[in-house]
Amino acid sequence: MNNPADDFSLFADAADSMAYLPITELQEGYSYQIYANNAYVGVWDAQQRNFIISRYKVGDNPYLCSERHHDADGTAKPIKIIEKCPLDYVVDRTDTKSCAELINYLNKLEEDNPIITGHNSLQHRKNSAIRFENSLAGRDTKKPTTIPVYILEKYMHQPNYRIVYIVTKQNSGAIWRDGFGLIYKVENHPTNDLQAHLESVADAYISKQPEFVEVEQKLDPDVFKGLQQSQQHGFPQKIVEQLEKYMKTWNQPTFVRFGITGLVGEGKSGQPNYQIETEDGKEKIPFRHNHQKFEREEFDKEFNENKITKRLSLQEIKTLWSLK
Repeated sequence: MNNPADDFSLFADAADSMAYLPITELQEGYSYQIYANNAYVGVWDAQQRNFIISRYKVGDNPYLCSERHHDADGTAKPIKIIEKCPLDYVVDRTDTKSCAELINYLNKLEEDNPIITGHNSLQHRKNSAIRFENSLAGRDTKKPTTIPVYILEKYMHQPNYRIVYIVTKQNSGAIWRDGFGLIYKVENHPTNDLQAHLESVADAYISKQPEFVEVEQKLDPDVFKGLQQSQQHGFPQKIVEQLEKYMKTWNQPTFVRFGITGLVGEGKSGQPNYQIETEDGKEKIPFRHNHQKFEREEFDKEFNENKITKRLSLQEIKTLWSLK
């Protein structure tokens, strides 16, 4: 029998190890043994730079999810190739039959290809999800006014998280809110897999928004998380106004870049300092989070390229905040 402490050290070593297959060596549509946050096998989707996995989170209710490759700022480290996936792995997440077939395939593959000999990682993941479900069931739900709020951290295409709120009322239904907008509503759904069901819907929704993903990839993780929560301050609308104003002033497309650290990164949560600049880069004006200009001398003393995000266009800003 394996020593649990030894097993833990092996997993910890895998998390830190750089001995994995780089993106350039991976083959589209092939299954790999991987070390990742939520699974240990996955099918490589080269276009999305993700491994498609079977994930357990709440109870014995697996669902399809994605783990991004470590080289693309994700957690998944492919260890070895297993086989060509015999199924269609790019499936509609609302197609329950196709999803179930792929999940069954991935689960069996993980059991047949243990990351540690003698260790059933699939059963371990399943048991953890069941324990979590039981802990939720043990909470006090007698009060009819109780509204549990699940904050789901959706792993995207950087080591940053998009916060999605799922609110269940009296255990009879749920709504999914992205930021402050209602995205999806479900009623009279079995509570034992409600969270997993909504996560699957969320994954499908996000995967159909390539423009949003492209914008997210340009932002520092902490900046992105803050900007996603900044609507209540009127901050997004002011950024749009600034871009439109200077587009007219300079008579060319304008872009915004947000501060990350140091002087340029100071400000309030969700309201970083920022810079408006021209397409040719010849004109640049730095602003504080309250939209007041920096003094030029003060700005030049502190600013460098490592302290500011990539540039975003007016359309990308509107995409980020779902503005028309």
